[in-house]
Formats: sequence, structure tokens, C-alpha cells
Amino acid sequence: MVGKLYVVGVGPGHHDHMTFRAKQVIEESDTIVGYSTYVNLVADLIDGKDVYRYDMTQEVERAQQCIKSAKDGKIVSENINNLPYQSRYDIKKIKSLYSNLDTVSFWNLENEIKLLENRGYSTRAMKTKLQRSLAFPFFLLSMVLLSGVFTLGKRSKENNLPYVFIAIITSVLIFYFNDFSAALGKTEKLPIEVSVWMPIVIIFIFGTAGLIHANQK
Repeated sequence: MVGKLYVVGVGPGHHDHMTFRAKQVIEESDTIVGYSTYVNLVADLIDGKDVYRYDMTQEVERAQQCIKSAKDGKIVSENINNLPYQSRYDIKKIKSLYSNLDTVSFWNLENEIKLLENRGYSTRAMKTKLQRSLAFPFFLLSMVLLSGVFTLGKRSKENNLPYVFIAIITSVLIFYFNDFSAALGKTEKLPIEVSVWMPIVIIFIFGTAGLIHANQK
């Protein structure tokens, strides 16, 4: 006789949060196999059943016990919190995507984001990449405006060293400000759009104001 193997999610842990079908399957099963903490959450539903409790990192042994019991003709319930499902993304592809997002075409970013959302994966890094790609031309424009301030703001007969020094310091400050804003976005202190666009908008405003001032001299 061939048994049956059910994979049952016990939910957050309280019976009120379990589905009716989950309770029904547990009650119908002869054998319960699962992580000890999750099994203990449904202890009152498994009286009189064969119970196999396993610790963390014993997933292989747990799966082997499930298969063995099912082959012996028993009805087996395995209590888990996460149910794996088939996906076009394996762990190798996920690591490849997120380790170097430059390999993802700009034109495919929105489709990749939607696909990852549908699969339940985090899309924060991909959305940041999209916003940075959109913002990059405006960042270059703002830096051109800022460089124009230093070029037009000096007089031809003046010593250039102070302007060079100020320009270098300004570039360093912009780099760290941009990096700090990105860090706020990664830690979710700021929305992605704000963390990407805020430095560009500020540089653009200062560059425009500086050019207007230099042109009025």
C-alpha cells in the first residue's frame, strides 16, 4: 500500500490562523514530521500519532523520514513555514543578477521588477538601479552646470590654484553626499526615489544659481 504525503503550513502559530484544510489534513494523518518548534505549536492536534521532531539543519533527514513513512503506507503531514515552489529563478541566477546589476539591460528592468514581485523576491536593488539609470543624464548635466560656475566665476588674471582646490573639495563632498543618500535609501530611511534624486536636485539648484550669479558679474 502506498501512503500519502501532505505538506502543511501551520501559519504564524495560532490555530485561528490555520486554514480549515490544514487542520483537517493533520487530523487525518497517521504520522507527523516537522521542525520541533512548529510541531509543538499543534501538539493538541497530534495526540496518538507517530511524531518525528527534527531540529534546524536536519531538513534532509526530515524529508527522508517523510518519504519512508509514505512508502510504508502511512499518511504523513510535514509541518513547514515556507513552501518551496518552482521558479525560473534559481539561487545562482538571483546571485548573478544582484551581484552585478550592470548585466541587466535598462530596457528590461521594468519587466524584471514585475517578474521578481510576482515571484515574491525583493525588488529594492532593481528599483534603485532603474532610478539611477534614469537620473544619470541629469547628474551629468548638474555637474556640467557646477563646473561652469568655477569656469565662469574666475577672472583670467587671477591665480587658479584656489579654484582648483575648491573644485576638488566640492567634488569630494558631492561624492560622499551622494553615497550617504544612497545608504539612506538602502536602509529604507528614505524612499528610493528621494535617495537617488535628492543629491542631483540640490547640485542642479546650486549649479544654476551659481551660473546666474557668475553671469551677472
